[in-house]
Formats: sequence, C-alpha cells, structure tokens
Amino acid sequence: MKLILSLFFLILALVACAKIPTQNVDATKNNAKTFNQDIADCQLAYPEQNSGIHHKQWIDCMQLKGWR
Repeated sequence: MKLILSLFFLILALVACAKIPTQNVDATKNNAKTFNQDIADCQLAYPEQNSGIHHKQWIDCMQLKGWR
C-alpha cells in the first residue's frame, strides 16, 4: 500500500512539474538566465513539502513574475 501511495505522489509531482510556465510575457525576460533566477526565488520562498503543495505555489509564483 505504501508503494502505491508513493508512486501516486511521485506521478503527481512529475505532472505538476511539467506545468511550470516557461514563456515570459516580457520578451526581454524570456531567457534561461532569468527563468533560472525566478524559479530559484520561488523555490526559496516556497520550500519543498511532503504534501507536494509546493509545486502549485511555484507555478503561482512564476505566473506572478510574468511566466505563462
């Protein structure tokens, strides 16, 4: 049972990661350096949690920074 739950949460986390926005609405910020800096800021603001809610927080944080 624990294995099934672990696999479920792993798959859920991978799906959530796939939805992290990668295009910025501001063309001057649409590059790898700015993306890496913004995602690092979001990860610092919202550290990883066992529940996996941090992925949703990272996505919301990136959207606030203009990433779609």
